[in-house]
Amino acid sequence: MKKIIFILMNRLYKKTRISFSSYLKGIENISLGRKVKINHNVYLDCSNNGKINLNDNVTLNHFCQLQARKGSITFGINSEMNNFSLIYSGGSNIIIGNNVLIGPRVNIIGYSHEFSEKSIPIREQKCISKNIYIEDDVWIGAQCTIFAGIRIGKGSVIGAGSIVTKDILPFTINVGNPCTKIKNRG
Repeated sequence: MKKIIFILMNRLYKKTRISFSSYLKGIENISLGRKVKINHNVYLDCSNNGKINLNDNVTLNHFCQLQARKGSITFGINSEMNNFSLIYSGGSNIIIGNNVLIGPRVNIIGYSHEFSEKSIPIREQKCISKNIYIEDDVWIGAQCTIFAGIRIGKGSVIGAGSIVTKDILPFTINVGNPCTKIKNRG
């Protein structure tokens, strides 16, 4: 019942379009701007006091997942995340700027596992969370992976299939594994 009220109130007052097939966990920690579109089978998880903030005109396409457990995920205005893309905060804060395009099957991971102790199984060692910042007007191509602690500069492009392990300079075109600059934009 809580989900239905949330969807209807946002439709009425903020002109949002939220599919009834979406999964919303920790609904009290989800904040939506005007004209947000949440398509079929999108998964939003704000358990353990996580927070998700979607500003005006944000679109989450089919089968996207945002898990903000213990952390936060924020999308700036006019940003879009394509089908089957995933964002896991893992206790970190993930901030996505305005007018950002995220292609299909992109993974943005705000944490990693510690593995230095050989006597303790890796799954029992602590997780290390680091914030991720994706500045305004960035295009992230299909099937990219972005790891914890990364800053992607304003106006940059990340080519499809790239693995981003280092910060990306503004207004550059970057590709590969590991992702490296191939030229400046314009």
